[in-house]
Amino acid sequence: MPQITRDNMRRNLIAGFAGGYFTVEFVSFLGLTRYWISIAPKSPVLPQGMVYAHNEHGSVSYFTAFQATASALMFWSGMAAVLMCIGIAPKRDITVTRWRGVGLGAGWKNDDPHGRMTKGAAFGATFGLAAIFLLGPILVRWLNSLGVVLTI
Repeated sequence: MPQITRDNMRRNLIAGFAGGYFTVEFVSFLGLTRYWISIAPKSPVLPQGMVYAHNEHGSVSYFTAFQATASALMFWSGMAAVLMCIGIAPKRDITVTRWRGVGLGAGWKNDDPHGRMTKGAAFGATFGLAAIFLLGPILVRWLNSLGVVLTI
């Protein structure tokens, strides 16, 4: 098997993993944040620790340190994953839309003749679920215990 094919398969597997991870993280971020906003107070509640402002399109709700940090980690790790997916995935037939020399957009076809991106996406989605519901709470509690609170 030529080296280019191995490299193509590896890149598609990694890009698929990142895409699957992004999908699960972003959907979970949207769902959990919507739920937390629905039960969050509109003014700070010091005894419950709901003092971290979360601005959702002009409507401010107050989250706990755990909720604020978890939503920030889900959002930013998902954004990093989607950028990695786009950057790593092999592409063919790339077209760039330009206006006065400035690139406004791009389109391409995925170069995945072996179907590795789909397999990588399945692994990434599985890892994303484990990261959110198993590893994530441990990481967030550890960060909060160190006094680290992240917000969006």
